[in-house]
Amino acid sequence: MEQIFRIDHGTLVCRTRGNQVEVTMTLRPPGPGLYRGILCGKNGKLDLGTLLPEGEDLRLCRTLTVDHLARCGCWPVTGGRGELRYPFGAKRFPQGWGERGGLSGLFTDPVLARSVDKIALWRQDRDGFSLAFPWNPKAPFPLAPAFCFARVEEMEGRPWVVFSFREGGWPVVPPSCQSCDFAVQ
Repeated sequence: MEQIFRIDHGTLVCRTRGNQVEVTMTLRPPGPGLYRGILCGKNGKLDLGTLLPEGEDLRLCRTLTVDHLARCGCWPVTGGRGELRYPFGAKRFPQGWGERGGLSGLFTDPVLARSVDKIALWRQDRDGFSLAFPWNPKAPFPLAPAFCFARVEEMEGRPWVVFSFREGGWPVVPPSCQSCDFAVQ
């Protein structure tokens, strides 16, 4: 059986033969750098390793057992993504953060998915992920439908608008508001 998933900047192909699953990820990344392949399932994710250059693309191929994927919460496979872990070139990011485009795929809510149209800084968190956008008071506020879940943080001398999300793209109430009477937990 073969499944093909469209992922940001590429494809993920899973071929099942008995108890073996051959996973092939191919990316045409938006910028130069080291990318890791992440395999996703309903109950977990699995870091497949570094994608390697192959022509103009980056590629990774792994053969795993169905049992191993099930133990990782990745069986059945629901998709995947390539994560930029180390950018090449002049860009520097705050520690723990990387650049990520194709943000709409992070959200199950269609309003949030439509509201992200640019690249942001991305960080994997314990229960989900965070996005950070440069803050410019003269520009439109990023991710406007989730405005009330934003917090402004200074990172490396610059203000950033930061949002935290659970898996599936559900906003997390900022710590400064969790004691408020109106906060929904």
